[in-house]
Amino acid sequence: MSEFKTQIESIRKDAVDLIDLHIKQVKFDVIERIAEERAKFIFASMATFAFFLVAFLGSIFFALIANEYTNSNYLGYGIIAAIWTILFIFGILFKSQIKSALFNRFINKNIPSS
Repeated sequence: MSEFKTQIESIRKDAVDLIDLHIKQVKFDVIERIAEERAKFIFASMATFAFFLVAFLGSIFFALIANEYTNSNYLGYGIIAAIWTILFIFGILFKSQIKSALFNRFINKNIPSS
């Protein structure tokens, strides 16, 4: 009888150890997933910041070049401002198409089809 009891205790201990290992694995998987999402977000934020910085500095550079070609102190800045205004208006006009294209790309990338 005591041999049976020790076997049951051994099985119980193994089951508890297995459950603890499974809990640790789930915690590790959650931490890994959070770290991966955080890294993606930070990379996307830095890339967006770099893009807007380059766009801003490029706009100033091209405005200075346009000023030289037009022999005016302000016309180049007006031309660049007009270009940005046109891009902004197109962004507003085609907002729904842009959103749907981005959303569909997100769905196709992250949700598997059956």
